[in-house]
Amino acid sequence: MTQTLSVVDFIVLLIFLGISASFGVFHALRGDRQRSADEYLLADRGMHPIPVAISVVVSALSAVTYLGVPAEIYIHGPQYGIVFLNKVIPILFVVFAFCPVLYRLKVTSIYEYLEMRFNKYVRYLCSGIALSAFPLFMGISIYGPALALNAVTGVSLSASIVVSGLVCTFYATLGGIKAVMWADVFQVI
Repeated sequence: MTQTLSVVDFIVLLIFLGISASFGVFHALRGDRQRSADEYLLADRGMHPIPVAISVVVSALSAVTYLGVPAEIYIHGPQYGIVFLNKVIPILFVVFAFCPVLYRLKVTSIYEYLEMRFNKYVRYLCSGIALSAFPLFMGISIYGPALALNAVTGVSLSASIVVSGLVCTFYATLGGIKAVMWADVFQVI
């Protein structure tokens, strides 16, 4: 028996996507604090630590984790939660130990810090590793939820990928990092 979402479910999904997109529109229209690259990319270093921490954690885990961990716990039992802690504890360590240091040093990325701490070759090496790994990570991160959306809605896989990618690109481009962080907070709730 094939079951898809009802009209009400589709409306809730569209509202969810609309609210996510509205963060970008809101910060673009407000515009009073988006006049420089520092304001757009770093929120002028003025965001409260709680939404920043939530955004870091959500970004590090990805939607694949949210889809896969419940299934793993269902199949293998609650002991899989121990494996999940191996992801959460390092992320929390980064949020509460590294982020304050990077903030005080006024660096824009971990790679800038690596150059300050070691040298430019360490920065280049780590940047190269990240640049080679992130396309695969991002592809999987958008494919997993699109596959789930395809399974429950019947919407084609390619349309699911395009729609979710466009919504994320829309609010990130319009609203900068503030919109991304507030959308992350909303999506976690």
